[in-house]
Amino acid sequence: MIQHEDKIVVRSSFSRIVADSSTFGLAFYTRLFERAPDIRPLFEDDITQQAAKLVSMLGLIVGSLDHMGHLAPVLVSLGRSHDAYGAKPEHYDMLVEAFADTLNDQFGFDATSAESTAWRNVLGTVGRIMSDVVPDSETQRR
Repeated sequence: MIQHEDKIVVRSSFSRIVADSSTFGLAFYTRLFERAPDIRPLFEDDITQQAAKLVSMLGLIVGSLDHMGHLAPVLVSLGRSHDAYGAKPEHYDMLVEAFADTLNDQFGFDATSAESTAWRNVLGTVGRIMSDVVPDSETQRR
């Protein structure tokens, strides 16, 4: 469950991400690929569209913070498609850390800031929902 305080902080800081969404999205993927270069081949060479999709999905997540149960089927479906592309459960943790790094780089939030902590909590929850479908997918492949 996402804490009320985290929801407030994430909603507030999301406006900064949206204000310069293309820069933030591209910076995020740069950080992600630095942390996990093995996942770079899972993406198109031009990451511009993927960066826009990221910010769009973040908007959906932020808009659903009070109703994550409604968003869960979307996240399960997204998790299945990510699994089909080759994403692994451990990649979600790397994503959360790359996101926190990007917040720091773009806005000066340090690792212990309320913003960094709140986003880690929210994206950790999202990642758990998405990665929980992976064992089902692996079972179906056998």
